[in-house]
Amino acid sequence: MIPDADRYLLGVGAKFAFNPLLIMTVGYSHAFYLNTSIAESGTNNSFNPSPNIANLATLNANVRNSADIVGVQLA
Repeated sequence: MIPDADRYLLGVGAKFAFNPLLIMTVGYSHAFYLNTSIAESGTNNSFNPSPNIANLATLNANVRNSADIVGVQLA
């Protein structure tokens, strides 16, 4: 399971005209994700050599994420 969180996105962009036939557009965005937690448990039989032994797995974690997005276009 991939943890999901509430997020805020901040972006800015600009357009540069070098001449009437060459235009560059640039954009940047940063995504701020709020802290979230994940709690998963279950069995994982793919690594268990013996079907008679239970293979239990538990994952507990606090997750912080962010993302940077850059775009450039020439037209």
